[in-house]
Amino acid sequence: MIGVLLLVYGIAGVAGNFLAGAGAARSPRTTLLVIGTVLALTVAALPLLGGSPALAAALMVLWGLGYGGVSVSKQTWVLLAAPGAREAASSLFVGVFNAAIALGGAGRRAGGGRRRRHSGHGDGRGARGGCAGDHDARAGPRSRPRQTMKPYEGQCGSVAGLPPFASYPATASAR
Repeated sequence: MIGVLLLVYGIAGVAGNFLAGAGAARSPRTTLLVIGTVLALTVAALPLLGGSPALAAALMVLWGLGYGGVSVSKQTWVLLAAPGAREAASSLFVGVFNAAIALGGAGRRAGGGRRRRHSGHGDGRGARGGCAGDHDARAGPRSRPRQTMKPYEGQCGSVAGLPPFASYPATASAR
């Protein structure tokens, strides 16, 4: 289901790119204002309508449609602002875009969002490998989760400051 939603989001993004490109050729400012409004309304509607899978999917399509047009609209605006220096304006746009990505990644690392690495266990747990707190569903309902590490000590998938997902027994929905 998630794969299908991501595919539909991508298709909506391509459609949004073409729609915004046509709009940005006439008025990039108005196009970006419309895109910003669509994205803001989508985010505002998500808590209200996101409980329904169908409505959440519709919002995701709307998000893809809006966000797909952001880059083409911004680049059109930049190129129209510097008609005599298109190459320099395009280079500046790409450079700023990549710098923003790099700063976003650096900010995430500095903000404590680092994922701790897990190198695996060499204790013969089988092909699954396992992490602290893994529950072997084949062992029966009375089996207990394996605890080899204390909570918050770098278990699989743990994020600094948050309980690791591997410290809880697996549920039927998680398998």
